[in-house]
Amino acid sequence: MRRFVYSFHPYRITACYAIFLIVRAEETAKNFVEPTSLEEPIQELLGNLLSNGDEVPLRNQFSCDGTCESVVLQRSSANEFSHQSFQRKTELSVPSETRDRGNLNDEPWASQQQTCTSTPVLAKTRPSNRTKNTSFQRILNILPVLAPTSDQIRNEVCREHSRIFVRELKRHKLWALQMYDASAKLPSGILRGNVNQLGDFDQCLNVTSQNEPRIDGKYCLASVDVESTNLNTNEIESLQQAVQLSQAYAFIKSSYRDPGHFIPRFTTITWAVCVPASCSPSDVHQALEEALHGYNETTGLIFDVHVDPDMCYVKHETGKPLETATILTLVFFIAVVSVATVATFRDARRVAQHQKEEGPLERAVMAFSVHKNMRELLAELPAEGDINCIYGVRALCTMTVYLTHKVIAVAFSPYSNRVELTEVSNEGWATMLRTSLVFTDSFLLMSGVLTSFNMSKEMQRKKHIDWIKKYVARFIRLTPALLAVVLFYAYVLEHLGAGPQWNLAVKRNADFCKESFWRNILYIQNFFPFEQMCATHTHQLALDMQLSLLSPLLVTLLWHWPACGVLLLLCLHALSTLLRYVATYRNQLSLAIFHGITVKQLYQTANLTYTRSLHRATPYLLGVSLGYLLHRTDRNTQIPKMIVWAGWLLATYFVYLCSFSHSDLRLRDYRYSVNDASNYAAYSPIISSLALSWLIWACFTGHGGLLNELLSSKCLVIFSRISYSVYLTQFAVFFYNVGSIRTSEKFSIFASLNMAEILTVLVVSTLVTLLFDLPMQEIKSILMGDGPRRGKAH
Repeated sequence: MRRFVYSFHPYRITACYAIFLIVRAEETAKNFVEPTSLEEPIQELLGNLLSNGDEVPLRNQFSCDGTCESVVLQRSSANEFSHQSFQRKTELSVPSETRDRGNLNDEPWASQQQTCTSTPVLAKTRPSNRTKNTSFQRILNILPVLAPTSDQIRNEVCREHSRIFVRELKRHKLWALQMYDASAKLPSGILRGNVNQLGDFDQCLNVTSQNEPRIDGKYCLASVDVESTNLNTNEIESLQQAVQLSQAYAFIKSSYRDPGHFIPRFTTITWAVCVPASCSPSDVHQALEEALHGYNETTGLIFDVHVDPDMCYVKHETGKPLETATILTLVFFIAVVSVATVATFRDARRVAQHQKEEGPLERAVMAFSVHKNMRELLAELPAEGDINCIYGVRALCTMTVYLTHKVIAVAFSPYSNRVELTEVSNEGWATMLRTSLVFTDSFLLMSGVLTSFNMSKEMQRKKHIDWIKKYVARFIRLTPALLAVVLFYAYVLEHLGAGPQWNLAVKRNADFCKESFWRNILYIQNFFPFEQMCATHTHQLALDMQLSLLSPLLVTLLWHWPACGVLLLLCLHALSTLLRYVATYRNQLSLAIFHGITVKQLYQTANLTYTRSLHRATPYLLGVSLGYLLHRTDRNTQIPKMIVWAGWLLATYFVYLCSFSHSDLRLRDYRYSVNDASNYAAYSPIISSLALSWLIWACFTGHGGLLNELLSSKCLVIFSRISYSVYLTQFAVFFYNVGSIRTSEKFSIFASLNMAEILTVLVVSTLVTLLFDLPMQEIKSILMGDGPRRGKAH
């Protein structure tokens, strides 16, 4: 017991207490003075705020006898810090270089002495202005400021305006607070995919300083690629998992270096920065690189930054004149609406007898009557002599293609829970959306069926086919609606809105259309790179128009020399299949979208096989064969029930093989197999077209049952008549909404199917059908010397 009491000797107690105080002092100095390696990037993000003459508090208070005043560091011309003190001084040593990284205990102490001033403060004493200011500066340390104030910025005006912005921000000026507030901040939910931060677009563009020099806001949406490194080998796996979660498991892998505007850069982070308008995109790029440089060296992450000049915005001046081409386009639309208005009034007042006496010119004008075209849009199906079920097939395929195209727009959206978007896309039922080739091929097959069926009728009636007349009629039928939509893309849409992604989704497409819309009108846009295509989705029309050149030859051979016609069809099928297989195998392409596919692979697939007419000829050739067969087949053909059931089962199995058999495509650990991809590219168009051909043939011959009644229902028939316009206009609505997005939203399946967007597509498509599509069908009949269509559905 005595030994135990003697151990508490006063000297020993004093020594232990002294050691405790020294350790606490070192910890306080380390926490309050020396930035750690992870704090260094924050110093960078402050944009070199410690410029000549600028004062920044190091810490608000130190623990001492009283409440300490601010400790202020001031950068001298030699980039060294001197400490200013006020009132009663208490000495405290700090490191000589605050920018050095590493452990504080390993750093040499500075020779100069730093001081902390403290003044006793009575209870309930109001805080001084300096205390208020330093409290605000703490916020700036937690929520960093990015401003191109570094001496490395060569743009002197930008550098000066940025320093003014920083100085006025410390003085709580409203315009500076708004500019600071408009930039993106580090959010919560990063591991749920909440990495795309759009800031406040409108607030940034409305920023204007009250004093001279006038400083306006510029909004820039930077692109950042993030990769994990093996800086710390013990934690590399966990870090990689965190990066994958932030990138929503890399549903589509991308880089800001990927070309094009149509396919979203899914894993590339977009980050909003609000800076003075005098700063160029290169200034913002340099400031971001300097700010993130410290992270690249200390965190195990590599940040690759890019600021596209097209993604920087300033507030447009009011009254900016429109381009001459835009004015002419608006005049064109006004003229069409005016003609439609006059024709509608005349149609409401004319009598049936006068209608029979109309000349070609008056018929052409009256073709634009909205009242007449509405009757035609809502007309009943022909009772006999037409392939009625094909209307419903076209309507259903249009709906499915709408959904697959909607996925592109959804992938552009900066959802706060993008991980859930990837999880939904990896569900088993969503595999069909990854194989959209099946649905786009169906349009080629239906086009071949209708073309061959109508040509067979003409061959039976005239014993020959007027090839030139058919080509001209088809051009007149398709081109005016396409021209209207392409002109709208090029010269009108970009003036109808604004937003963080407006130039990416809308203006870039408009620029391509201004340069190359003539390719679309000539139906040769698929001869050029997919990423530089105006209204990219219209490549399907080019394929249809080019493949239609084969149909007169094939139908003629099938009528006069059936053996030669069948042999030629088989040779073309073999050639098309071989071309798809070889192109996919040599270039490692994939016509099905697998998890982790890159943007580069998608564009290569589009350029090397998906937009090549001979590669896509299989469904069209089968359609030509089916159209000829349907014309030769009696509608009352009797087939044994066993064969009918076998046909339906085989068709169902073919659909399963095309759409659901490759369900492993959706798995996150899927590994690309060039053999599987090549085989799928070869056989998928064949078996999917055979399945659809059986459906059309069975319904045509009366073996479709309830399915035939559904496909011939009036609602699907009406929707089918506007399906061409739906196909043309949907991306204008999609990209308008993508470009107008201001903030992140929460993803859900039902929220992504925006009813307002769907109604907008339907209304716009109906207008295009009434003003362009149906009138041109009547004008085509006039030019070809046919009689009035009188509600005939096409």
